[in-house]
Amino acid sequence: MDDSRIIELFEDRDESAIREVERKYSAFLKKIARNVLKSEQDVEECLSDAYYKVWNRIPPEKPRDLPAFLGKITRDEAISVYRARRSKKRIGSEYEISLDELCEILPSADTPEEEFDARVLCDAIASYLGALPERTRKIFIRRYFFFDPVKTIATSYGMSVSAVKTALFRLRTGLKEFLTKEGFTV
Repeated sequence: MDDSRIIELFEDRDESAIREVERKYSAFLKKIARNVLKSEQDVEECLSDAYYKVWNRIPPEKPRDLPAFLGKITRDEAISVYRARRSKKRIGSEYEISLDELCEILPSADTPEEEFDARVLCDAIASYLGALPERTRKIFIRRYFFFDPVKTIATSYGMSVSAVKTALFRLRTGLKEFLTKEGFTV
């Protein structure tokens, strides 16, 4: 079934929409959740909650890119589950590893002013990424948005693990230089 038909099912409040999303996208969404969460039980809980959120968001929203829409909701839900579990116990994941790689560059937001600055920072990062070649941008996004392991990225692009690590290092260095030129303190 094509994505526009699935969206129509959601708009018609037809419960088969969830089954169609699960049939078509569950492997993709589980991969995203597994990159953040280590427990299969947590992954299943995350997907269940994500499907519920999708059900509540369509309508009123009508996504232009259903896989991206589903991926973002799943990613956000996985991070929420991760944070809840992390407060109980420490678990390692690609999410934690990839955030550690960026922690030197990106400050955290604790006040409303810092939250505004974080939004401006996001716009600057989007500008930086928009100027990159497509493949390089995808490597960055796969690592720092979808939390894909370096080895998975290397396999996907026919690169060695060390080449991907080098590319990510250069991307972080380039991002730091770009943000400094844009007036950010990093």
